[in-house]
Amino acid sequence: MKWLSFYRLFFLLLGGIVVAVDQWSKHFFRQTHVWSAPSLEQAPQSIVVTDWLWFTYVQNTGALAGIFSSFTPALGLLSLVVSVGIIVYGLQLPRDTHPLTYWALGFLWGGAAGNMWDRLVYGFVVDFFDIRHQGQNIWPVFNVADIAIDIAIALFVVRGVLSFFEAPPGAEVTDNSLKT
Repeated sequence: MKWLSFYRLFFLLLGGIVVAVDQWSKHFFRQTHVWSAPSLEQAPQSIVVTDWLWFTYVQNTGALAGIFSSFTPALGLLSLVVSVGIIVYGLQLPRDTHPLTYWALGFLWGGAAGNMWDRLVYGFVVDFFDIRHQGQNIWPVFNVADIAIDIAIALFVVRGVLSFFEAPPGAEVTDNSLKT
């Protein structure tokens, strides 16, 4: 168990927590009897939480905003490959890898695995957060897994900026996770 350092275990645990929260929230919206499952003939119903946040149940068979909706099984398998790849990558990082990299990987793996599960088990991803302005949808409906992936991207950007300012001029970056 020497290979399993604190941060490697942490990223797996963080990813697991993200998957659990994501699946719990999606289960709640799948089981809620406030609305029927939308079909081609029926527009999804919404619950107004605030002026800018609504809950709208959407069965997304594609990726962001429903693109590639004809390729749900392929997206599920791609998500599986990505999820396994993130785990393998995270477990092989050198011990001197910055902790922020593990935070980012945990959120990324949890988000990818949460949406992967939906695609492979249900054939669609449940989305429900609906951001609106004056009653008009201004962003594609999303879920907890999508938020986790966005957090991961932001953490990778922060890590890249920090490494730029931490390294003395002309020095090579020592965090191997940032090398291409």
